[in-house]
Amino acid sequence: PEPPMLRTEIHEGRPLRLNTGRIRDQWHTMTRTGTSARLGSHLPEPFVEVHPDDAARYGLADGSFARITTDHGQCTLKVVVTAKQQRGMLFAPIHWSQANASAARVGALVAPLTDPFSGQPEAKATPASIAPYNYVFRGFALSRKPLSLPDHAWWARAAIGGGLGYLIADNADLKDWSSWLRSVAGDELAEYSDFGDGVYRAASFADGAIETCLFLGPARDAGDWEVAKELFAVAALTDEQRRLLLSGKPVQGLASTGPIVCACFGVGRTTISETIAAGAGSAAEIGARLKAGTNCGSCIPELKRLIAQSGIGHKHGKLAEAS
Repeated sequence: PEPPMLRTEIHEGRPLRLNTGRIRDQWHTMTRTGTSARLGSHLPEPFVEVHPDDAARYGLADGSFARITTDHGQCTLKVVVTAKQQRGMLFAPIHWSQANASAARVGALVAPLTDPFSGQPEAKATPASIAPYNYVFRGFALSRKPLSLPDHAWWARAAIGGGLGYLIADNADLKDWSSWLRSVAGDELAEYSDFGDGVYRAASFADGAIETCLFLGPARDAGDWEVAKELFAVAALTDEQRRLLLSGKPVQGLASTGPIVCACFGVGRTTISETIAAGAGSAAEIGARLKAGTNCGSCIPELKRLIAQSGIGHKHGKLAEAS
């Protein structure tokens, strides 16, 4: 019998087109680039880009989750609402596999169509649908060794200094997570729990350093991933640092610099935004102050977007015209 015909046009059930490809810092399925903590610090979790008009139409919010479905599979990805994306199109990167994420095998969504001469797959226009997918809890785990997370969790793994980081979302009872951590953590375990407010933070220590830690809570209250990574890299924490780690409060001298934008010099988005607010109105000025964008240059487009979003560059342009 003839194989069933593949639907290649959008229709009511699949009103969008899924475009797939790579991102700046990763290559293929991250078998090599995924081992770099520096590269993994820029975009550490799988995502889907959606135009603001489509986000409004389908009830999606920036930073939330969505389930993307094609005739060939499903993925659950973090939502990035951006005018960079075309209306009617979705973009999702290909790099996350079953080894480094729970539900982000974007390649499995693509129609099995190939060019008859080159064999190149048609990975740019698969009909797709998208819908919100809600998680009650967000958070992360850091560990010196690979972790086997509960089956009910959404997770994405990234290399960090000294070990591995896992970004997590879930709807299960937090008490189940406490039991899970006790099964994988060392003997020296400190916990903070407020199950009524949906907050659980815990860390185990070995020779004064963090061995494993787990932070879970409502989306905005889980804890600071960037600051926790900084403390994870400390050889021996003081008693005060331990207390502040589990309190979720900022640790003196370890203010978060935000997600890394310039991988060459380790410059974070928060640091760049503060520099823009202080008057840096061009990528060249940011480079002069922070070095960001002065080596490989691959972060310059993002520097320009941050300037445009701030309005600083526009104001500088008006001043230049006036003078």
